[in-house]
Amino acid sequence: MAEERNYWLHRIKHEREASVPLLNEGSILTIGFGHQSLSTQSFIAEILASESEDKREELFRRKIKEAYVEFRRWAWGLWYFLADFKKGDCVLVPSPYGHEFSIYELVSGPHPISNLDASESSALSNLGLEIRDGKLYRSDKQFDLGFYWKVSTIAKGISKWDYADAALTAKMKSKWVNLFVNNVKDSIEEALARFRESRPTRLSEELLEELANPVLNWIVKNLNPKKFEKLVALYLKKIGATAVDMPPQNKGDKTGDADVVAIFEPMKHVIYVQVKFFPRNTETDEEAVKQVSDYRKDQQDDDSSFSAWVISSANAFTEDCRKLAEEEGVFLINGMEFVKMLLKAGIPPEELL
Repeated sequence: MAEERNYWLHRIKHEREASVPLLNEGSILTIGFGHQSLSTQSFIAEILASESEDKREELFRRKIKEAYVEFRRWAWGLWYFLADFKKGDCVLVPSPYGHEFSIYELVSGPHPISNLDASESSALSNLGLEIRDGKLYRSDKQFDLGFYWKVSTIAKGISKWDYADAALTAKMKSKWVNLFVNNVKDSIEEALARFRESRPTRLSEELLEELANPVLNWIVKNLNPKKFEKLVALYLKKIGATAVDMPPQNKGDKTGDADVVAIFEPMKHVIYVQVKFFPRNTETDEEAVKQVSDYRKDQQDDDSSFSAWVISSANAFTEDCRKLAEEEGVFLINGMEFVKMLLKAGIPPEELL
């Protein structure tokens, strides 16, 4: 019986002057890490050796530290690219230039970038690229791309707005280099089928506005702060969180505060949410951002990526709140935006507590 293929998301915004045309015109999917001690066939062979995964991970961590002084969590993107991507897997690639994505099948790899000189010389020449001393150049500009997979195109230029549902859209908002996205494979296949049949699943902004306004009024009138937190937790479960926790409040040894913590285990990503239940005609101040930002900083480790959100039932955020959120990298979601997210996620009225 054939092994079922896995689904991945992979970003190519790094060195996009080269990575984008290589993919679009040469069917070459790249990643960075062009350090001379890493971008070799022997390094790939060591990572793919048949020893235990613990030993291979230990080797990988050591090699990354030798090349880049310390091991940072972004290096797991290279691990997935080399050790976990498999021939026949499906890879979704968001465009770094617009609101589209494309879908590819992995054909052969992984390879060090130096192999392009022999296997893809015509593609390189057409793009004005060349391999010199094992590195990728255009004229005198060197590109920090270390590895590639050869791919075949399944579909190109799929509109996120027209074909991606809420769960898939949420995945594509992640900043991680690549993600294991088997938990939204049905969404990917549905988007692909509709794209091939030119059947967009477009819900106009006007209709969303019309639906969202009375729903938010109902929420503010009938819920309370604790129930609103539970609604946020329900939303995160709906979009694929593998675990959702509502930490106890007012712990004396706690730095900052998060009302809801959502774990997306396959992608090693955690979302911390500070939830504010206010009247619609009010503004949420910067204290909410400070609480969740401090909490996030207190929780971080090297093996997971993190996001921090503030979700408020109020209509707006103060200027100081928006400024601090930009500085701290915190996403701000007001009441109308959150209700639209609920509607796009397909949460029925009977689940609105």
